Amino acid sequence: MLNAYNGIGFQSFWIALLMLLTASAYSQTQSDLTIAIDKALKASCLDHSQTGVSIMAVPSGDVVYAYQSDKPLLPASVMKLVTTAAALDAENLGPDYRFKTLFGYSGIRKNGTIHGNLIIQGGGDPRLSTEHLWTIANRIKNSGINEVTGNLVIDTHFFDDYERAPAALQAEYTQRPYDAKLSAFS
Repeated sequence: MLNAYNGIGFQSFWIALLMLLTASAYSQTQSDLTIAIDKALKASCLDHSQTGVSIMAVPSGDVVYAYQSDKPLLPASVMKLVTTAAALDAENLGPDYRFKTLFGYSGIRKNGTIHGNLIIQGGGDPRLSTEHLWTIANRIKNSGINEVTGNLVIDTHFFDDYERAPAALQAEYTQRPYDAKLSAFS
């Protein structure tokens, strides 16, 4: 019966429990913390999972606990909390920031034809996925454009050139939106 609970939801429960243990462990000794985390990591629901943990003291940055912390892994969903907090706190972003994907063309537009290139300038929108491409294509068509004689140019210069996770993870790359490459047009 326990196997029925070995799904992602049950694993998330244990990860959340682990986070609570570490949050309340501030006043515990290092060995108490190590014992508590080791016990949580040995839970049966994590038997077949790939897990890595690194806990650092704030503000010193000293490593308080590490378990397979150098092992390259795809980040768990809870990692979204860290990136969201960083984005909300960033100088140029904030709760009212909106990502923009811009469309344009070079050349001449005449009688529903662009005699030139169709240009899409990515702005880092994390919600943009392959599912949105049909909607984008329909909007372009509904704007009266039926043909493009040039190329489709995708401008990804909004971000730097670092597109992938470390080389060790590239073999595990998928086409899933949660595993998108780091790009202004992901």
